[in-house]
Amino acid sequence: MVKNDLLGILGYVLLTGALVAVFYGAVRLYYLSGVMNLSEVAARRKTTWQLHLRRTATQKTAGFSYWLKEMKLLWRTPSYFNNCLLINLVWPLLIWIVLRGTNIQYIFDYFKWSPEMQTAIIWAINLALAFLIAGSNSVAVTSVSREGKGYFVMKYLPLSFRKQLRAKLWSGITVGTAAGLVYLLLIYPLFHLTGWSIFAVALVIWLANVLISALGLMIDLKQPQLVGDDEQGVVRQNYNIYLTLIIAALIAVGLIGLGIYFFQVWQMPLTIIIGVITALLIVLSGLAYQLALQTGPKDLSLVEK
Repeated sequence: MVKNDLLGILGYVLLTGALVAVFYGAVRLYYLSGVMNLSEVAARRKTTWQLHLRRTATQKTAGFSYWLKEMKLLWRTPSYFNNCLLINLVWPLLIWIVLRGTNIQYIFDYFKWSPEMQTAIIWAINLALAFLIAGSNSVAVTSVSREGKGYFVMKYLPLSFRKQLRAKLWSGITVGTAAGLVYLLLIYPLFHLTGWSIFAVALVIWLANVLISALGLMIDLKQPQLVGDDEQGVVRQNYNIYLTLIIAALIAVGLIGLGIYFFQVWQMPLTIIIGVITALLIVLSGLAYQLALQTGPKDLSLVEK
């Protein structure tokens, strides 16, 4: 027992060190070069700026540049970083800590569940947690609200509303999927996931993020919170976040309930049930994605100052 506790503490220390190293590298990567050059002489600063210009002045598509702007805004604005990015890393760690302290196999043995039932329960847990992480992702659901009083600038950019909204949507999908992959890396040893199971869970995580991000964007377009006391208020006082989380929970409950019905009543094989639910998620995610980009430009043009 003592040996296991020591190994757990050592693993936690190593994981914390790895996360600190990742954040340190990211900060160095995104650190403004202008700040580094404040104390340099003019000639040196000019040379550094020329090198920086050659390195960064590469041609990019307008949509990618707008997506990159959204990501940098999230990273460089402290309130957005804390409420939109950092929370997406906290959830996987909290889930891992809870699952790490739970003897799942003891529960399975206590209730004498069959191996197929154990696999079904593990899949239900992962499906629910995938939607929990996706629903907690507040990037897409606050993407329009974060424009604040300056949202009208979007109407004058030489970029169509559809491309702007696509970039905002993909910023949410990117952050949510990254958080989901962190969760997957942490929990796959606990559930002994291997091979196709890892791929299937990763696919479900990505589909859940596409679906919830698209729904969140549509909600934010219908009722954006453009007026706030400060940048923190735009996010923390945005009730669209909680509405999206509730919708994510209802979808997860519905899919799990459908799986239980197939498993208990129709007695379908588990692999077929997983395939059906995954296919249903693909359809729902595709429809939500297309609907957000089809109706979004019209909703954005109707937003009043």
